[in-house]
Amino acid sequence: MHGIEQAKADIALLDRLNGAADRLAALTTLQADIIAQQGLIYEQAAKARQDAAFAKFSTVDITDKTQDEHVIRSSFEVSYTTSSWDGRQSVPKRVTMVGLLSMPDDLLGYLIERHPGKIPAKIAQLAADPYEAFERYFIGMKRGHLIGNAYDTNRAAQA
Repeated sequence: MHGIEQAKADIALLDRLNGAADRLAALTTLQADIIAQQGLIYEQAAKARQDAAFAKFSTVDITDKTQDEHVIRSSFEVSYTTSSWDGRQSVPKRVTMVGLLSMPDDLLGYLIERHPGKIPAKIAQLAADPYEAFERYFIGMKRGHLIGNAYDTNRAAQA
């Protein structure tokens, strides 16, 4: 009987092995679907966090107070409307500050994501990507000068 039981076990193993490729394909497809769903959930959560951070802003305006100056020596006035609690209710409050370095991070994100057309031209010209343009501006402010690259050379040639 030992031989018959062994043969049955071998046949069962052969059946499992024959179906293994199909099960592997099904599991791989399921895994890819789960990963895609997880990525979508992360994107939606990031968007919800961004929307919550941006919800307190309704307008943003940036005025170049020194239009004839180089971007590093320019003075920018930032005005924005935010929600403020007055003890009873949330009311709009207009805030004005001088200098982009004093902008809250979420306001900078709001400007770039929701109102990229309001980015000062002097800064927008630093790079094609608004995030990179601001990064180059802030680094230039820290160093006291801008560092050129191929993008700058190409833009200068077009002007």
